[in-house]
Amino acid sequence: MGLGWLAAHASTPPPQPIDESKVQPGVIGLVFFLASVVAVGLLGWSIIGRMKRLDEARRPGGWAAPEPAGEPASDPSPESSADLPVDAQRDVAAATAASDPSGPDGAPDRA
Repeated sequence: MGLGWLAAHASTPPPQPIDESKVQPGVIGLVFFLASVVAVGLLGWSIIGRMKRLDEARRPGGWAAPEPAGEPASDPSPESSADLPVDAQRDVAAATAASDPSGPDGAPDRA
């Protein structure tokens, strides 16, 4: 008794034709449609916010404005960097720490 015997004696009903007029998406289709509408809405909201931040940065005097040529770069004070985005504040703090050889107490590091 092998697989050939099982295949010969297995009784499977013949496939029934599908009536295409009765095929409907149902509740699952509605859920997927609504989820895709919400996802597209959230993506649109996110990209509009990012574009507004880019426009703000490109304006003269925006947070990404370069220093004027010929003048040394000034050390930004904490008050002027408070209105920067979090990533830019982190970059300012890292640049300040890298360019300042003194420790937190103002004394030079003796490493």
